[in-house]
Amino acid sequence: MSLNTVSLIANIDADLVQIQGNISEFFMQILAHLSQELLKCYHKSHLVSELNKMIMILGMALQLVPDDHKHKWAYWGMLADALHRQFQHTRDLTYLDQAIAGAVQLTSNDPEMLNDLENFFSRRFRHLQNLADVNLAIAVQQKAVQLTPDNHANKPDWLSNLGNSFLSCFKHLGNLADVDQAIAAQQEAVQLTLDDHVNKPDWLSNLGNSFLSHFEHLDNLADVEQAIAVQQKAIHLTRDNHAPKPEWLSNLGQSFWRRFERLGNLADVEQAIAMQQKAMHLTPDDHAHKSGQLNNLGISFLSRFKHLGNLADVEQAIAVQQKAVHLIRDDHPHKPDWLNNLGNSFLSRFEHLGNLADVEQAIAMQQKAVQLTPDDHAHKPDELNNLGNSLLKHFKHLDDHSALEKAMLQYSLAAKSSTRPFSTRFHAGQNWIKCAHALQDSSLLQACNVTLTLLPNLAWLGLPFSDRYGALIRAASLARDVAAIAIQCGHYGTAVEWLEQGRSIVWEQQLQLRTPFDDLQAKHPTLANKISQISKQLEQASYKRTLEKEAQQHHALAHEWELLLAEIRSMPGFEQFLMPKKLAQLLKCAHSGPVIILNCSQLHCDALMIVFGSKDVIHLPLDGLTYQIAQNLELSLNSLLRNKDRIISTKMEFSGDEAYSSFESILSELWSKIVKPVLDRLDYQKQTSTCSNLSRIFWCPTGPLAFLPIHAAGIYGTAESNIKLSEFAISSYTPTLSALILPSEDNIPQNNHLLAVAQPSSDGQFFQLPGTQKKISKIKERLKRLSSMQVLLVESDGRKDDVLDKLQKCSWAHFACHGIQDLQNPVNSGLQLANNQHLKLSDIVRVTHP
Repeated sequence: MSLNTVSLIANIDADLVQIQGNISEFFMQILAHLSQELLKCYHKSHLVSELNKMIMILGMALQLVPDDHKHKWAYWGMLADALHRQFQHTRDLTYLDQAIAGAVQLTSNDPEMLNDLENFFSRRFRHLQNLADVNLAIAVQQKAVQLTPDNHANKPDWLSNLGNSFLSCFKHLGNLADVDQAIAAQQEAVQLTLDDHVNKPDWLSNLGNSFLSHFEHLDNLADVEQAIAVQQKAIHLTRDNHAPKPEWLSNLGQSFWRRFERLGNLADVEQAIAMQQKAMHLTPDDHAHKSGQLNNLGISFLSRFKHLGNLADVEQAIAVQQKAVHLIRDDHPHKPDWLNNLGNSFLSRFEHLGNLADVEQAIAMQQKAVQLTPDDHAHKPDELNNLGNSLLKHFKHLDDHSALEKAMLQYSLAAKSSTRPFSTRFHAGQNWIKCAHALQDSSLLQACNVTLTLLPNLAWLGLPFSDRYGALIRAASLARDVAAIAIQCGHYGTAVEWLEQGRSIVWEQQLQLRTPFDDLQAKHPTLANKISQISKQLEQASYKRTLEKEAQQHHALAHEWELLLAEIRSMPGFEQFLMPKKLAQLLKCAHSGPVIILNCSQLHCDALMIVFGSKDVIHLPLDGLTYQIAQNLELSLNSLLRNKDRIISTKMEFSGDEAYSSFESILSELWSKIVKPVLDRLDYQKQTSTCSNLSRIFWCPTGPLAFLPIHAAGIYGTAESNIKLSEFAISSYTPTLSALILPSEDNIPQNNHLLAVAQPSSDGQFFQLPGTQKKISKIKERLKRLSSMQVLLVESDGRKDDVLDKLQKCSWAHFACHGIQDLQNPVNSGLQLANNQHLKLSDIVRVTHP
């Protein structure tokens, strides 16, 4: 059919074809064929007029065809596609709304129709970023999947589309459950498809994108490894002339780049650049994906620049990212991301060359990115944080305090955002504290509180127990620093609360899962039963290194726990349910003796003392101590112990006067800079009588002080000059104040048991611990007076299984054993038992106690 014929029929007035009765199938075929010809013309000319003709003809067809006609949905699909293309040209939402309205009207329970409707909703979401659209897309696609048997040819396609919709929702809101759902749907799509299926690479690439997003949220290396594996397989199954291949190459490059950022292996960023350059060369400039490919390539160039310092790389990054920004309109949903990344590249060049124009460009790009991004978007905190970084650099270059104030504002907005990921908000909070402290701004204490509140979210309950420790490494000093700031402001009680809130976070999380919910049970039994059940499931899930499906279930449990906590805290009288303890509760820790918190921060070092019966916290500045001094003492002690080669020694002796003198020096420093000022403030006097008359002191050291023997502090020399802490008081340590607070009588077990484990050595691998058996005998003798307390003894030949079995029956445990620390994986730290068996912390915390 000639174009003249097409044009002639396309311009027939609709009124001339309004015929009554049955419509000729032949006539309908002509209209459909005309539409297809016009679509071909449009692809060649890109003229809107061709789309207008197509829309008119298909409109005729739909008016003439009854609703039950077998091809009506196909005609509507063609019309909806034309309306969508018209929207892309005109940006007139009327066209997109018409496409969806008609589709909704015609959609039945037919899976194919539901899948098409999902595509319409997804298209509108991509343009408008309206969450209602992606939620509708998910709902109709889930229905399509449910109605389709596994052996249906189209089921993998619909599953993959469902995964894409969940991934879009995740990228907007940052809720982990959405990306878990995406992975589950796309894995099923892959499993249902043979490798020789033409669409298998598409499903694999989509799955790789979801794994990559999962990695970006949780920083689990296995996720990016999975992403690379499936994306490589997708490319292996695809010819170079296959249309989507450039996009898949770009995505694979993005995964290599992410692994480079995580591990620092230069080969990964080289691979990323190679993949992304190939993708770029295979893609014309007018392709919808070209700007994204350029952006990703720019990110990789920037990373290589930061690694190698080659100026050509940052020049390349800026060039390709500028082109990426130029290729898309301001209303494109990815425009803010590209602007933000371009700003980061300008900032990096400024840091290298010091050209003020670069940092001003960075600020301009990132300000526009922030303006274009909705407040509820998951990327908003990152953009605010990056803008703050650029403003901060501007301040440092020009000493412009207005730039510092603007930076502080961006950081505060990012930290207070309601979106995820928490890691970005936490980092912004740390920067907010620094800016507010430098400016002595009135928001300083608020910044500390907001950031500290984010800390437990880094160690999210949805992560395995061991991974939560790793997530907290970069936040190690926060509690100490904010406490130091509170002390500077004279808020000693707040300092105590914040230190307690920021310590033993993972352990406190596990204890929360074992908390009795008696008050809740009395008033809201349904909620109490539900949270008790989820607590048990979460605790079991915490100790597993699970498969993907089990990990998703773990994430879902953690999300449900969060929702339940929010619901319970909305109930009158339960506003503080499982919230950090307030000062009035923490003051109860001093029932057996004063508790001394030693806060060691780079800002300053202080002792915070809690004594029985006092309603206030006593503050003692440790003027002679600095963080650097404490750190040097810790390093000196570690060096002495390493040189001592304790692991194979049979005696606890230092080799040579020099080593012994060094150890004495450490203990002397601890005495003069910490212990003596504390004892003087408490008005403790040296005792000459037996230790049974000595008072107790509980030490709660922080930072490097936690690794130093405070209890042994003193001046060791001649008999006349000897003075040591053990002559003034009996010392104990506590990791938190909560650990010292006595439980209510309702929560005290009726049958108390104490487990006592004595292991003076372990098959000659450690030096002999003196006095272990004597200590155990003393414990037994002391507890004979308590009829309610029974001692379960494990002798020196006790094995791990025996210890764990008895531990289940006990509310208390005392270990007189050698300990081993694993700084890389703290939960592998533990105690050495008979036959060289290692009782790990992870073994102990799994045990359920009475």
